[in-house]
Amino acid sequence: MRNYLLLGALLACGMALTSCSDNASDPSSETTNPIPTYNLFTDATGSSAPFVGTGIYRYTMTFPANTVSVSVSSMPVPGGATLNFATDPVKFTASYLSMPDGKRAEVIKFGNVVANTPAVSNLNCVLTQAAYAPEDVTIPGIEKRYLPSELQHFTVMQYDYNHWKVRTFWPDMTFHGTTNTSGVTMAEPFSTTITSYRIVMHINDDKSIGNKADIIIYNSAFAANMPSLNIVVKDLDLTFSDAGYEVSGSDVVPYMIEAGELQPTPRFIFNNIRFSVTGDLTDVNAYFQVAQVFNGSFTGSSILSE
Repeated sequence: MRNYLLLGALLACGMALTSCSDNASDPSSETTNPIPTYNLFTDATGSSAPFVGTGIYRYTMTFPANTVSVSVSSMPVPGGATLNFATDPVKFTASYLSMPDGKRAEVIKFGNVVANTPAVSNLNCVLTQAAYAPEDVTIPGIEKRYLPSELQHFTVMQYDYNHWKVRTFWPDMTFHGTTNTSGVTMAEPFSTTITSYRIVMHINDDKSIGNKADIIIYNSAFAANMPSLNIVVKDLDLTFSDAGYEVSGSDVVPYMIEAGELQPTPRFIFNNIRFSVTGDLTDVNAYFQVAQVFNGSFTGSSILSE
C-alpha cells in the first residue's frame, strides 16, 4: 500500500487528477504505476487457513478519459500458485481531504471492475493519500517504513479470487481515534484523541510477514494528570484470521526512550494488550490493562475517511 504513485499527468496539474481532464480536447496520456502491497486471503468456505502474500498491483490511468485498469503478474496465491490478471478500464473519481497537519490528501476511487479471468471478481479499490503519519519521533531499532510524501498513495482493495476473499494491507500503519481509560485510582474515566498507535509488523528477509509485531504508542496518557509519553511494546504476537489480524500479548514490559536508547519500563507493564484490525483492514479495536491499574480501550482507523 505504501508507495509512490508517480502520475506524470498529476504532477503537471498540481496533483489534481480532475483538473487534468477538464478539457475534452486535451491530448490523451497514459501512466502505469506499480504499487507494492500485502494481501490477506481468507477462505469463504472456512476450510483453509488464511494466506498472506506480497503483491504488486499496476494501475494504468488514462487522461483525459479518467479511466483506470489494474493488472498483476505472478502474484503469490494460496496453494503455491501464482495469479495473473488484468481488468477492463473503468472510470475513477478523485477528491481531496484535509489532514490534521493541514495538508490535502487525494483519494481516488473505482469499483465494479471486470477482470479478464472469472477467477477474479467484485474488485473495488481506493488509492488514498489520507493515511495518518506517525509522529516525528525516532524510535531506536525500529525502521520508519512510512515516509510522508506528496506523491504517496495507499492501496485499500478488496476482491474475490475463486472462493477466497482478498484484502490489501500494509505492515506499518498508524491509527488515530479515541482512547478511553478507567482505573481503581481514578476519580472518573479519562478520554483522549491525542494518543495514536502505530503497528509495525516484523518483516522477514524474503519480505514475508513474520509472526511478531511492535506497537508504538505516541502521546500516551492513561489519566488526566499524567504526562504524555511515547511507549514501545515490542515482540507481540501477530496472527491472521478470517476477521483480519490481531496483535496481542500478556505481561509485556514496555520500553521508553531514555538518552536515545530504548529502556525497559516495568512500572507500565502491560498485563494484557490486544489490537484487532478488521473490515477493510484500516479499522482497529483495542483493549489493554496497564500495571493492573489502568484499563483502556481504543477505537480508530489508519485512514481518514470522507
